[in-house]
This record gives sequence, C-alpha cells and structure tokens, in this order.
Amino acid sequence: MARTRWLLAVALMLIAVADIVLADVVFNYKGQVSIKPTNSPITVVPGQCPCVCFSWSQTINGFTTTITGYTLSTTSGYVLITPLVRFNTATGGTLTMTLSPNTAVVNDYVNGTRIYPTPGSFSLGVGNYLLIQKLTLNMTVSSTSITLNGQYNYTPTPRVTFQYSFSETINPPSANVMNLLNGLQAFYVPHVYQGDNGGTPTNQWPVYYGPNNASSTGAEVISSVTSPCLRWFPQVNPGPRAPCFGRNTTAGLGDNIDDWYVLLQ
Repeated sequence: MARTRWLLAVALMLIAVADIVLADVVFNYKGQVSIKPTNSPITVVPGQCPCVCFSWSQTINGFTTTITGYTLSTTSGYVLITPLVRFNTATGGTLTMTLSPNTAVVNDYVNGTRIYPTPGSFSLGVGNYLLIQKLTLNMTVSSTSITLNGQYNYTPTPRVTFQYSFSETINPPSANVMNLLNGLQAFYVPHVYQGDNGGTPTNQWPVYYGPNNASSTGAEVISSVTSPCLRWFPQVNPGPRAPCFGRNTTAGLGDNIDDWYVLLQ
C-alpha cells in the first residue's frame, strides 16, 4: 500500500512538471552582427637615408627598422642616435612605446621621451612625424647583429587604443679604410697625420689618441668619452676652433671648443 502511494505521488509530480513545461512559451530570435574594418589612425611612411645607414618599412603589425650601428663609445655605454621610423597620423592622440626586455640595452629615448626600461608616452597631432631614437647599449655592435623587439600603442580618443609591434635590427658597420667604432682600432691602410704651422708642414699635430688614453689628455670636454680623438692643435695661440662631434660631452653636439680635439666617432 505504501509503495502504491509513493508511485502515485511521483506520477502526480511528473504530471505537474510536464504541465508547467507545456505551459511555458519560448520565444526564439535571430541576431546579426556586422564587423567593418577600421582604418588605422597612425601609419608608417617607408623611408631610408641616402647612405642606406638606416631604413624602415611597414609590416602587417607595425614596422621594422634596419640600422647600421655607428655608436659613440662613452663611459655609460655605446650610444646610437638614429631615426627610428616616420609616422603619418590621421588623428591626434597619445603614442606609448617600449622595448621588450633585452640584456644589451641600458636605456632608450624616442624624441626625448624615455621608453626603456619603462614605457614612455608623448602626444602627436595630425601630420607627419619622424621619430629619433637615442639608444644606449652595454655592448659593442662589432661582429654580430642585435635585434630588438618592442610595442607601441596609439590612443586617438579615450577608451580606444590601437596596438602595434615593431622590431629593429642593428648591424655592425663595415669599413675598408679604418674602423674606430665601438671601441675598435682597426686601420686597413697606412695613416699619415700632417699638420700645418703657418704654411710649414709639421708632424707635431694632429695627434691621435686611442680610446684607452683619450680621457687622459686633460681636455675637460672629452673627459667622459672613451672614443678615439685627434688633437688638432697644441694648447698655444687660439686660431681656428675645431668642431666637436659627439654627445655626452660638456660642449655638446656641434659646439666649438677651445681644447682643439675632435672625436673620431
């Protein structure tokens, strides 16, 4: 008898559930989503220097750059100053850039903004922009190429960000006369330094100072530089001033100095 009552209770429960299911009304809908391509607000303008020391081109995800490693050897590392890429912007926005971690890199600046080891951001308007890179390495680019990878984001409006990637390959320079880059002292042909003293030839100047003794010449302007240099004149009557090439000096790039030294990088 108890079993009969239990079966009856189960049957009634199933009937009630079935009645509820049959009483439900199900509405089915169909939806359609259209995806339209969006033009990138920032594009790469391919280019290169006339001497083909550096060039860049657009890729599917951003750009790639090839650079010849003409670096300045300093006490803080090997400094490379070169164009990185040229952008064309259809809409103004904020550009954020950084490099992926790399043991060869000390720091990196683009248009004066530090982007490594931490990301850096700066604003761009509508127009054409050439980005200049100042990269400091802790190793020479003398025999093996160095490849750096990075990322950059462009935000034209709040909450809308376009993401890209880039790579740059730094190749060692080649030379068939001499190579004083990256701490090297490679002379492929004989060199003669011939000075002039009021119309009379002299071998007293210019004087070559290698990277090991350049900073010991007593010239304040090159005290922090480990690149080779030429001493144009003795420290006597002033006369024409010699231009100093190279940053990280007290005189700066292209300044005239009174110590008559010219960096050979």
